[in-house]
Amino acid sequence: MSKIFTIALACILASLPMNLAWAASSGEDLYNEYQCHVCHGPKGATSAQKGYPLIAGQETSYLYRQLLDIRDGVRENGRSSVMRPQMHSLSDQDLQTIADYLSALPWSGNQGR
Repeated sequence: MSKIFTIALACILASLPMNLAWAASSGEDLYNEYQCHVCHGPKGATSAQKGYPLIAGQETSYLYRQLLDIRDGVRENGRSSVMRPQMHSLSDQDLQTIADYLSALPWSGNQGR
């Protein structure tokens, strides 16, 4: 009986969605791997150079739309052209993961300006 229970429990656990902690870690990994921190600062809370927005704590849907538009060449203003080469290989899901990560961080307000 305990063997059946163990197998059933393993099946149930395997079918559960990934937890949010993993998604946040993955978003942070992508943020760092694609060098976002170079211009937007660690965790998106400080601008490394003038003209780069503070992105921590922004709404997920806003961040995702901006990332899509920059990657796809829809957005041409500001420093979008600087970001595009870094973003060309990111999937829609990668961009969503980064947006989820950044929006979960504390809002950066006017820090670093």
